[in-house]
Amino acid sequence: MDGFAAQIAALDAVVSISNTTIDTAGMLGAPTFHIRPDDASQLWPGSGPSPWYPDMIFLYQQGRPWTEVFAEARRLIEQQTSGK
Repeated sequence: MDGFAAQIAALDAVVSISNTTIDTAGMLGAPTFHIRPDDASQLWPGSGPSPWYPDMIFLYQQGRPWTEVFAEARRLIEQQTSGK
């Protein structure tokens, strides 16, 4: 698990669905973009910050094509990393 966490920590950002990668990135405080379908379980909040990972950004489909959701994630990552 240490090697996996080190790989996540070395990334500029993480974009993923709900899985171990999202939780690990959230725990490490890495820039994390959580991609969610509209009909997702209620485990994660529908808006606002996560009570577990306050820096995690949720990107819900909101009836859009997935390409638009991922384009939004890309735009947000570019904004966050433009100063690096």
